[in-house]
Amino acid sequence: EDLGNNPPMGLAPDIRLYWDPDTDWGIGGNPTLAATYPTNEWVYSSAFVNFSTSGAKSLMIRGFNGANPEAVKLYLDNLTLAEVSLRP
Repeated sequence: EDLGNNPPMGLAPDIRLYWDPDTDWGIGGNPTLAATYPTNEWVYSSAFVNFSTSGAKSLMIRGFNGANPEAVKLYLDNLTLAEVSLRP
């Protein structure tokens, strides 16, 4: 609803989706909420991830807004983790 003011140190708010197993803690925001990011509308975002193991998978969601003096409110809808087969 409101992205607030991006702080001068350049740490914009973001959402990070981590997965288990094979967690990659070094991923970037998906999405990163820059001052130009649209507000009050639904936005689509996706990512492809390679798992090295089979079996159950799970998602972890982390929101970051620690460097922003104003609150950020996000709504997530239709969050899906699905297996896909890509063409070679």
